[in-house]
Amino acid sequence: MSAGAFQLYDINNDGLITYDEMLKIVQSIYDMTGEMVKLPPDEDTAEKRVNKIFALMDLNHDHQRACPPAPPVPRAHRETLSAGSIGTVA
Repeated sequence: MSAGAFQLYDINNDGLITYDEMLKIVQSIYDMTGEMVKLPPDEDTAEKRVNKIFALMDLNHDHQRACPPAPPVPRAHRETLSAGSIGTVA
């Protein structure tokens, strides 16, 4: 999960996505889409979808997931990503 996607689900910005936070977001999505999207039986409610997601990502079964560490930035891209940088990366 990208940092941007993680922040979407981390409603209280504590660095964790809890089951309840994800359920709120997924329920909102389901409420907006209504009957427009036909879902498989194992995902036809927000609760079923969140249970399925948490079965994959909640490896220690504590009903939360910490933000994964950001991947290292390749040396060639560090200069581009640092604001106002001039010159080369040492």
